[in-house]
Amino acid sequence: MIGCRRGRLGLMALNAFSVLLAPVIWGSAYITPASLTSPPPPAPVIVDCFAGPFIVFFDPGSDEITDRATAILDTVAALWESGCVDGATADISGHTDNSAAEERDPLLSYRRAERVRRYLLGRNVPGAKITTKGLGISEPLVNAPRGAPDAQNRYVIITFLPEAGW
Repeated sequence: MIGCRRGRLGLMALNAFSVLLAPVIWGSAYITPASLTSPPPPAPVIVDCFAGPFIVFFDPGSDEITDRATAILDTVAALWESGCVDGATADISGHTDNSAAEERDPLLSYRRAERVRRYLLGRNVPGAKITTKGLGISEPLVNAPRGAPDAQNRYVIITFLPEAGW
């Protein structure tokens, strides 16, 4: 065979001459130098249309959005941008743990929900598609002893509710 030689393991090795002539001699089944330098095609953009629910957590006594919460809320906003939740309403429910400090502040859960709502409005989520409410200590994620602070119960949950035709 032109341009081929046996290697030490009995395999055929191709030199530059045979690689250039391979398409001419054996057809286009071999790789040519031009195809080695061509960039691969771009990966398709995949939008994950997981519609939640999404949960963000808060520090004790605070309604400030944390860095971790920002990443989750950016994902929620991206759902609207992608069209994954067209025709749905986002129900935002704020919650507090049953520690004495948070129990004395019944509006904290509502302020947390409103803070999340304002963040989403800033990311161009339509305000008419968002409802908010504060539920205080009424729906804990985990049961904790009375008066004991529990980080898992200081949260806001975002649930998408379908509208007619969704």
